Amino acid sequence: MCGRGPDLLVVLRADTGEEVARTELDSVGEGAELALHPDGQHILLDVGEGQDGVKLYRAAFTGDDIDLHSYGWNDRCLIDLAPDGQWFMTVDQGRYDVTFHVFPSGKVVLQVPVETFGYEYFGDDEAGMEWNGGFLNADNAVVTIAGEKDDKEWHRHYIIDLRTGTPRGRFEAYSRDKYDFEPLGDGTWIVSGPDSGAVRRRLPTADQVEATEQ
Repeated sequence: MCGRGPDLLVVLRADTGEEVARTELDSVGEGAELALHPDGQHILLDVGEGQDGVKLYRAAFTGDDIDLHSYGWNDRCLIDLAPDGQWFMTVDQGRYDVTFHVFPSGKVVLQVPVETFGYEYFGDDEAGMEWNGGFLNADNAVVTIAGEKDDKEWHRHYIIDLRTGTPRGRFEAYSRDKYDFEPLGDGTWIVSGPDSGAVRRRLPTADQVEATEQ
């Protein structure tokens, strides 16, 4: 509506800021997020277009150009990349489900709707997936479900066992609000502390997840 676009993806030298490559996107974004793949070469680029949806791209710098691939979706928000880089995680823009995709193809290997966790999609609790969560470690991912009941907002975190594709129950992340949770993929996560500073929390062991049944 503002007559902007198209968006550009630009590569700059880190030491000088010199532009070394650019490519045009088929998006007109209101904001974007970059996620670096563990291979150190690829990125995933999530471009939000407001009410028009969200677009997801894969890109790599080839030395003098940008190899760009669009996944062709307009309704999937990037949440996280797996620590080994084999999967990535998205949430439906309408907050209905969380989906896990193979990297780099984008093929869906697991899709879990909000009803799986015992909620009616925007029913009495106004429940929906939040665009927050991620890979706690290689075998477990955390999703955030939030809603409103009796004019009070609430949020809860749940864990998904990626080996079986099933929820394991509630996960206590000690988060202040629905976006106050950042998993780092190594069994640790960051939340806000009492003084609003960052606090890093850790699982008791690398492969143990504290989850309680819903």
